[in-house]
Amino acid sequence: MIDLRTVRPIDYDTVIASVKKTNRLVIIEESWPLGSIATEVAFKVQKDAFDYLMHRYCVYGGDVPLPYAPT
Repeated sequence: MIDLRTVRPIDYDTVIASVKKTNRLVIIEESWPLGSIATEVAFKVQKDAFDYLMHRYCVYGGDVPLPYAPT
C-alpha cells in the first residue's frame, strides 16, 4: 500500500515500481472521477507501465453535485 500524502510532487517512481512488482493498481479517492488526482495517477501508470498492469480499479466518490448552503 502506498499512501500518497503529497500531490506535488507525486512519487510516480514508487507507484510504477509497485505496479511492476504486483501487476495491480487500486486507486481510492474521495473525489469526482473527472479531473482528479486519481485519474492523473492512473494515466501515468498506464502510460509508463501498461505492459505490467493486469488489473486496474479506481474507486471514486459519487459523481453528484456538491451540496451547499445558499446563504
